[in-house]
Amino acid sequence: MDFGSSIIGLIFLILCTIPFVILSIRRQNKINLLFESLNNLAKQNNCNISQKEQFSNFAIGLDENRNYLFFYKNKKNKEIAQNINLADIQSCRALNSGKIAGNGSGSSKLIDKLELGLTPKSNTGGDILLEFYSLEDSMQVNGELQVLEKWVALINDQLKRKR
Repeated sequence: MDFGSSIIGLIFLILCTIPFVILSIRRQNKINLLFESLNNLAKQNNCNISQKEQFSNFAIGLDENRNYLFFYKNKKNKEIAQNINLADIQSCRALNSGKIAGNGSGSSKLIDKLELGLTPKSNTGGDILLEFYSLEDSMQVNGELQVLEKWVALINDQLKRKR
């Protein structure tokens, strides 16, 4: 192979990888922005996040010492920021809403929304809902159900420890 072909091949390879590098940088910037927003929310409440997780458009964190839960979501250019004192929470559960679709060979459940439901000790205002997934935001569930179940278990463990 001659030198000219090698140069053309190298240029072609670089041009093919540039879009992937740009997408990776944008994704990392989005992750950093979500964690930064979550940390700022915690600092406003004099808390330090000890457990945290980021997903496509939301971040959730827990201060185990101060017993606070933090949730930040960027939904269609609308920011949702919530801080919840777990001392005021009675229970936590996963809410999975959807519909059952079926054909002649079987049926399956189509998920419309996945939410973390927090039931307050006082009956005023109803449950606090933290949306992990919505069909409006994304066409398919991509690990949100597992993340939801993990956080339900984590929060319920925290509630048991602090009682």
